Amino acid sequence: MASKATKMAALGEWVDEQGGVEAVDLGKLRDAVDSEKLGKLVMQRIQRELSSHGLGYFPRDLIDANPTPRQDQVVRLYRKGSSAAARAIEAVLDPSEPGDRYLSELGSNDAQDILARVRELVAIDG
Repeated sequence: MASKATKMAALGEWVDEQGGVEAVDLGKLRDAVDSEKLGKLVMQRIQRELSSHGLGYFPRDLIDANPTPRQDQVVRLYRKGSSAAARAIEAVLDPSEPGDRYLSELGSNDAQDILARVRELVAIDG
């Protein structure tokens, strides 16, 4: 049986193969950390493992503050800082002046499709 580090690394490779952003349910993340149930401690372990493998996720509250996690709940995983989409996701999730400038640049060039996809993924109108 593969170790949890190997399982999480394989999950990260899968996200990369899908273009750097992909949906995954909490059941798959639970399995990646070799757990049988989703609870507070398992969710904390998932959070640590994703971070240690360079993966971000949203909506964040489904992992960070989910009082009743369910295996069929879906989060989006992305490779942190690896693509224009990841940079845009991070700019939306963690507002900052550099992030604002990056989003403005997206709005002023041919990257409108990236911005539209990010808005769709994080459910922002506009």
